[in-house]
Amino acid sequence: MKVPEVSLNAWRDLYDAALKYRDLKPWASLYDDQLFGVKDPAMGQIGYCCVLGTLGEILALCVYRGSYGFDFYQRIQSAELTPMDDDIFTMQNALMAAFTDHGELEKEDLSIMKALKLKIRGRKQYPCFRSYLPGYSPWFLNEEEVSFLTLALTCACGFVEAYRREPCVLKSDKKDHYLVYIPQREGESLSWTTQWLQPEPLAEPIIPQVAFNELQVQKIKKMNLKSDTVWEADYFFFAGGIIKDRGRPYFARALMLAHHESGLILFLHLFPHEVEPHGKLLEAILSVIEEQGIVPSEVRFKKRIAYEVAKSLGEGLGFKITLSKSLSAIDEAKSELTRQAGKDVPDFLK
Repeated sequence: MKVPEVSLNAWRDLYDAALKYRDLKPWASLYDDQLFGVKDPAMGQIGYCCVLGTLGEILALCVYRGSYGFDFYQRIQSAELTPMDDDIFTMQNALMAAFTDHGELEKEDLSIMKALKLKIRGRKQYPCFRSYLPGYSPWFLNEEEVSFLTLALTCACGFVEAYRREPCVLKSDKKDHYLVYIPQREGESLSWTTQWLQPEPLAEPIIPQVAFNELQVQKIKKMNLKSDTVWEADYFFFAGGIIKDRGRPYFARALMLAHHESGLILFLHLFPHEVEPHGKLLEAILSVIEEQGIVPSEVRFKKRIAYEVAKSLGEGLGFKITLSKSLSAIDEAKSELTRQAGKDVPDFLK
């Protein structure tokens, strides 16, 4: 794997901004529900900034990118997602500047700090920068991410100073609007304006057109099938299956079918990141029906897209397709799979 190439000058600006932010100790004044935004002048999207550190466990600035990142943040705040969710680390779209101990840094971090001749001492004093993307393992920043995180930290320092002078800076009559910093460069100097803006809505998911094997369906219809009860079906990024066969490490997908009442796993397969999962899901349902000679009375899904894709298959074979907030058998199996991470991963995924 190759770490992104970033100029030393860009790193210098980022470390300078991070150390200023660290020394302001913003976590002494701000909580993680006091959100503000910074607009990325290169990409046009807004990063929603969250100060972490009130409890002292992690000291950081987290920048949730765009509508997806903002939605993830909202789900965290509402406790819809919690640190106990096994695959939460596979879902983020964010940049993070955290402050950690020397021993927790990678050799790549230390190499940059050595080149910059930085002299840092103490616990939770060393800057550590990481990029998070859905489906990918945390990774080192590229040049564009370094530039945006530098802007975000610079604006965050300005925000902290403004908040300490006047805490009402975060108060607005506009419901569901957030204070957004809009950076402007004039030569070497950086300035910004602020606006109260409403986050862009999360784009509606596109329902893919997935064909299933009609010949297999016709064959199954002619079989003397036994009736079964409820099944569960889902696919998810497997937090324990990190693959390192390309530029950035990523998580394998797991596809699982489970018997709702007994918790028995009917089907489990790990496959590479880029494989479209919905066709694989329909194939799995058909293969279990054909091989076991049983047909479920109902198949429950948690993901709306998977539910929509599977409707026609359910109609064709006469079982119900339902959308459920939880899949108890699969959730339990996911937890166990995470605990056993790495022990039974196929060679082509290692």
